[in-house]
Amino acid sequence: MSPTLTCPTCGARWHTAARRGRLPATETCLRCGGPLSEVSEQPLSRTDEPTSVIDAFRDAWSGRDLESALGFCHPEIEITEVAALLPGHDPHFEGHEGARRWMELLHKVWDVEFRIEPRERRVLDDRSIEVLSDLEARSSGESSDFVASTRSVWHFKEGKLRRVEFSVVSAAAEDAPPA
Repeated sequence: MSPTLTCPTCGARWHTAARRGRLPATETCLRCGGPLSEVSEQPLSRTDEPTSVIDAFRDAWSGRDLESALGFCHPEIEITEVAALLPGHDPHFEGHEGARRWMELLHKVWDVEFRIEPRERRVLDDRSIEVLSDLEARSSGESSDFVASTRSVWHFKEGKLRRVEFSVVSAAAEDAPPA
């Protein structure tokens, strides 16, 4: 299978065959003009259903619609967050109540801005989805701004989010998690 170009801005996917002769040399998305990333991992099944769940979950959470966000979570969901994003709190959350507490804490701690820009998605061997993103978080409180490249791995059960693990790939020295 030939590699696919993906647009993290609008989610469009372009096959490399379409790229030859149709896309400009800058490799920008024909739909929105955003930059494209090449992905050559195995294709997602069932019309990208897992990434649709991730996107819908993130949209609901970003819109502060926690009930809708919880609708995408399996009752046994487990979330492991980057500890530096939740100073003074346990970074592990379980079940719907734990997921609700996680979402509320992120909104509370990072009340000025919490922006995640996905750059690359791929399917791992166990059919989970890995998302590499750029993260910017700003707070009006005591927490310092946090800017990092992150990795999240999303696992599914029965079409819902079962486990999500977040980690920092790279960060400015002041934002890097302790060793």
